[in-house]
Amino acid sequence: MSAATVAGQSIDWATSMLVSKSGPFGVFSTGLSILTGWNPFSWNPDTYTAILCLVGVFAFLKNYMCQFRTWLEQHFTSQVYISRTDESYDMLSTWVASRGLQHSARSTVARVDGGRNDQEDKKKPLTFAPWNGSFFFLYKGSVVSYSTHLRDNGLQKEEEVVLGCFGRSSTILKTLLQECRVEYLGQIEDKTTIFENRGDAWMKMVTRETRPLSTVIVDEQKQLLVEDARDFLSTKTRKWFAQRALPYRRGYLLHGPPGTGKSSFSLSIAGELGLDVYIAHIHDASDQTLKSLFSKLPQRCVVLLEDIDAVGITRSSKGLQEAATTWAGTLSGLLNILDGVSSQEGRLLIMTTNHVENLDEALIRPGRVDLKAGFQLADANAIRRIFAFVFHQDTTEASTSRGHEVDPTLETMAKSFAARVPEHEFSPAEVISYLLQYKHSLAAAVENAEEWVAAMRKEKRDKVLK
Repeated sequence: MSAATVAGQSIDWATSMLVSKSGPFGVFSTGLSILTGWNPFSWNPDTYTAILCLVGVFAFLKNYMCQFRTWLEQHFTSQVYISRTDESYDMLSTWVASRGLQHSARSTVARVDGGRNDQEDKKKPLTFAPWNGSFFFLYKGSVVSYSTHLRDNGLQKEEEVVLGCFGRSSTILKTLLQECRVEYLGQIEDKTTIFENRGDAWMKMVTRETRPLSTVIVDEQKQLLVEDARDFLSTKTRKWFAQRALPYRRGYLLHGPPGTGKSSFSLSIAGELGLDVYIAHIHDASDQTLKSLFSKLPQRCVVLLEDIDAVGITRSSKGLQEAATTWAGTLSGLLNILDGVSSQEGRLLIMTTNHVENLDEALIRPGRVDLKAGFQLADANAIRRIFAFVFHQDTTEASTSRGHEVDPTLETMAKSFAARVPEHEFSPAEVISYLLQYKHSLAAAVENAEEWVAAMRKEKRDKVLK
C-alpha cells in the first residue's frame, strides 16, 4: 500500500471522527452546528445533550480559571484593602468621582449628596459610586484595578474596596492613596468633619463650614476654656506631658439648660482649633463597643458625649443608680475607657449635660473633667448681642465678643429689643428662633417681641399643666 493511500485513509478517518455524532468529537461538531442555526422549538436529543456537555465543560474550566486567577493575584499582583468605615474610603471615593472613573463601573450605587449647594437646580444632587463590581484605569502608566464587594465580618456585611496592580510592589497604590489624601484634605480645609458611631466604627456624617467663635456668646469662663484647649494642643504642652509621663488628655464639662449653646460651643472650639468632631452615642453601646470606638480615635480630635445625664446614670440618696434598661454599658466600663491605660491620648473630651447635679462625682472628678463651663438662659446683654449678630449685614464680621463696634442704629434697636424680653427666661436658641422669623425686618422683630413673650409663656404653662 502506497504512502498516499495510507495518508488518504488517515484523513478520511479523522474527518469521519470529527463529523460523526458517535465519535469523541461529535459533541463539538454538534455544538458548532448550533452556532450556525438552531430552532429551539424542534426537539433533538443530540442537540440538548451537546448543550449540556458544553455547559459542563465550561463549568469545569471555570473552576480552574478561578483558581488560576487567585494564584496569579497571590503571586503576581499587589493589593490594598480599604474598609467602608475608614476615612480613607472617602478620600478614594472623592478622587474617583472627581475624575469620572465611577462611570467605568458596570454596577454603581446612587446616593444623595448631602453637601450644601446654593443653586436651586442642584437641590439633592445624585452621586454615583462603583458598587459590587470592578473596573480598570491607568494611573501614572500603571494599570490599577478597582473592585468592591461585601465582606462578612461575622456580625454584619461591610462594604470593602480592593485596589490592585501588577507586580509584587504596592508602591504605586500607596502613591495613589497619598494623592487621594492630599486632594481630600484640600477640599475639607477650613471645614469641620463630624463623625458618629455606627456599631464599633466611626462613620463620616457631614463636612460643614467651620463655625467661628464669633457666632457664639463667649464670656470669660468660656474664653478661658478655649485658651486652655489651644494651649493643650501646642507642641510645647505635649512635650511637657511626655517628659513627666502624664496622660496627655483633657476633659471639659459644659452644663446648663437645653438650648443654651453647649453643642454649638463644642463645634466652634473644634473649628477654632482645626479639629474633627467624633460624636459618641453611648446609650446603646456596650463596654466592649465603646472600648473599640475610643481605640480608633485619632490623636487630635474632639470627642463629644452629649446629654451624658440622659444615658441612664443618676445619683440618689442611696448612691449611684444605673438604668440598665436604657444603657447597654456600665459606669465602671465608661470610666476605664475615659482615662484607663488603653485610653487614647491627645484628644479633647467634651461632655454636655442639662442636669449637672445628677452626675456622679466619679464621672466628673479632676482628671476626667479638668474645666467646667456653665451655660445660662439669656440675660439682657446676651439678648442684645444675639439681636446684633442676627441683623448685622455681614455675619462674618459680626462678632459677639466684647469690644466689637456695631452700627449705632442697630445697637439702639438691639437695646430696645432686649428691654422687651425678660432676662433668664428664654434660651439663646429660643431667641434666635424668633428673630429668624423677621430676618429681613428688624423693626418688626422689635415691635412683636412682647407678643412673642406672651405666647411663649402660655405655651410653657400649658406644657406644665399637661
